[in-house]
Amino acid sequence: MAGCGFSTIYDLSCWLGNLSALTYFLLNFPQLYMNFRRRSTRGFSSLFVLLRLFSISFHLANNTVLRAQFPVLLSGFLLLLTTILYVLQIAFYCENNRLFLLWLIMPFVIFYISFSFPHTIVFTQWIMPSVSLISYIPLVAACFQSGTTYGISVFSQHLNLLGSIFGILMCLVGQMCSNSGLSFYLIGVSQALIVYTAAAYFGEMRFFDPISDVPNKKEGEENISLENVFREKKMVSEEGNIDNDATRLVANENYEFEEMKGTDEETPIQNNEEIETV
Repeated sequence: MAGCGFSTIYDLSCWLGNLSALTYFLLNFPQLYMNFRRRSTRGFSSLFVLLRLFSISFHLANNTVLRAQFPVLLSGFLLLLTTILYVLQIAFYCENNRLFLLWLIMPFVIFYISFSFPHTIVFTQWIMPSVSLISYIPLVAACFQSGTTYGISVFSQHLNLLGSIFGILMCLVGQMCSNSGLSFYLIGVSQALIVYTAAAYFGEMRFFDPISDVPNKKEGEENISLENVFREKKMVSEEGNIDNDATRLVANENYEFEEMKGTDEETPIQNNEEIETV
C-alpha cells in the first residue's frame, strides 16, 4: 500500500484509505463468484450495474483530474474494474445479450468529458454519491420481483459496510476527503442497510451466501438449488394469481345467481297483478 508511513496522523489516515480501497475491491467478488458458479445473473439487476458504471466512471475521472489522494484513486479504479466484470457477466450469461457490451464505451465518454471540460466537475462530483444510492432501488426491486434475496450477495454488503467505515475514518482522521467523497462513504453504509432490510423482510438474513444451494428451512430435507428457489417463487406467485381469478369467478357466479333469484321472485307478483286487473 503506497505512500503510508507510521509516524503521523496522516499516515494512519492513509492506511485507513488503503484498507477501504482494498475492501471495496474485494466486496464485489462474492457476487461475481456467485454469478460465475451459477452461470446466471438471475435475481441480479442489470440496471444496478449500469448505474454503478456511470457513477463510478465519473468518480474516477473527476478525481484523476483533481489529482486526488492515492487511496481515493485506487478505490475508484478497483470499483470500476469489478463493475466492468459485472457487465461481461450479464452480456455472456444472458441469452442474446451481447449488445450489452456496448455499455463499456461509457467510461471512455465520461473520461473525455471530465478531461475536456474540467469546469463541469463542480457539478458532476455529486453524481457518484447520489447515483450510488439510487442504484440500489432496482437491485432491491429485483429481489421483490423474484421473491428472494438469494440472487444477490449479502456477504458483499458486509464488506461494503466495512469498507465504508474505513473510508469515513480516513476522511475524519486525516481530512483527506471532499464533502462529496465523505458522502460517498456514508451512502455505502446506507446501501448495506438497505440490503439487510430486504434480507430480513424475506427471512433470509445471513452472514455467508449459499453458492449453488440454498439451505432448506425444513429439517431433514436436502438443500435446494438457487434456480429452484426462483422457480418455486414464480409458481407460488402464479398460483396466487390463479386463486385470485378463481375467487373473482365464484363471486361473479354468485352475483349472477342472486340476480336470477331476484328476478324469479318478482315474476309471480307481476302475474298476480295481471290477474287482478283482468
